[in-house]
Amino acid sequence: MSRAQVERTSTLGKILTQIRLEAKMTTKQISEASNVSSTLISGYERGVIEPRYHSLEKVLDVFGYEIEIVRK
Repeated sequence: MSRAQVERTSTLGKILTQIRLEAKMTTKQISEASNVSSTLISGYERGVIEPRYHSLEKVLDVFGYEIEIVRK
């Protein structure tokens, strides 16, 4: 992973964590609602895994967000 990818993934992880905490949900609850494994969601939040577009879309859909929120 390049430095830019690491920074982007880390920032994305912070956004996802913030959204999840504001919704008062666990990674397990998000996993069940989105059909994305809790291990992957945890990896996204920690910035060690860069999510695929479709998976990210499914996770954000749980919160009623569209993918554009993380592009800003």
